[in-house]
Amino acid sequence: MRPQRTSGSATVANGNTTAVVSHGLSKTPTRVLVSPTLWSNASKVWVTTIGASTFTINVNVDPGVGTATFHWRASVEEGD
Repeated sequence: MRPQRTSGSATVANGNTTAVVSHGLSKTPTRVLVSPTLWSNASKVWVTTIGASTFTINVNVDPGVGTATFHWRASVEEGD
């Protein structure tokens, strides 16, 4: 099987500490990479709840008015 990859951007809005992202892959990703483009008040990011159609981006604090934005890449690697 050839690796499947997809990517996009996501925003954790003011008043929240999570964003649920639809990844569009045909199966659960084995890897999800997240790169911040704007932190605002947040200073840590991690991914949880990686599933067949979505994953969740988490930040340590409410990002505030500026929101927190991220580029992400999800993949199903060969053999997975």
